[in-house]
Amino acid sequence: MKKYYILTIVILLFSRITFSQTSNEEWIIYTKNSDAAFLEIASNSGSIEEWVVSMAEGSKAIDWSVNDCGENEGAGKREYYPVCVQATIKYSEKHNIAILLVVGNTKIGVVPPPKLWMVYSEKEGKYDVITKQHNTIESFVSSNKPSNE
Repeated sequence: MKKYYILTIVILLFSRITFSQTSNEEWIIYTKNSDAAFLEIASNSGSIEEWVVSMAEGSKAIDWSVNDCGENEGAGKREYYPVCVQATIKYSEKHNIAILLVVGNTKIGVVPPPKLWMVYSEKEGKYDVITKQHNTIESFVSSNKPSNE
């Protein structure tokens, strides 16, 4: 797995891929294949995809998407903004846990390795963000899983 991650970094650095040249699918594939050990708050290694799947037991689905990490106000005031890949663990229509990983920005493209941007849960329109009481993302996800939905 580390071999693929290193190869991905080398290709991205030498090809100077920028945001405008990178499709959402490419951002997601890059993130899923990256080593979770680079995320300081993740407790295990393996790919980020394997790590997210390991926390999603009991969920109905995991959706992967690309967004601006909530930083682009839409007013066009910023010259560039971060790019996040978001893994949303879906338990029901009204209960999700989202993990946002910043993977680059719109000015220079991919900036390895992915870094944790934010983790939050949404239950029936109420949000809870990871705090210091949770020493790992896994403990936050575990404490926010549905008890019996």
